[in-house]
Amino acid sequence: EKSYVGQIHFTFEDWKDNRAMKMHLFCVFVNLLEDGDVINEQQCNETDTLPIHSSQIRGCDEIEPKWFQNAYDIPLHQMFADDTVWLTMLLKHYDTSMQQPMRQKLMFDAWFHFHPGGA
Repeated sequence: EKSYVGQIHFTFEDWKDNRAMKMHLFCVFVNLLEDGDVINEQQCNETDTLPIHSSQIRGCDEIEPKWFQNAYDIPLHQMFADDTVWLTMLLKHYDTSMQQPMRQKLMFDAWFHFHPGGA
């Protein structure tokens, strides 16, 4: 998968049944379309950016998507602690490498261990 950027492994000392979890990471750049905008198939094939209407992306029980024009507006202080590590690395990488014609793909294989109580 072109958008796959790696995986993060989590272990938890105080989980009784399943003490481990693996999360697969994907990085997709989107161009939010306004109502009435039409998706041009040729544009989809010529760029790494996916044109999409915001109503096409839905949340789940755990998360509701929010859109930010600027990465610095993302409320990292309201997210899980590990997000401040991997997400900032991902955003910084693509922020600086977008200017380079042959940017190198950033891949993750990270491990986070949580002691009892989540610390």
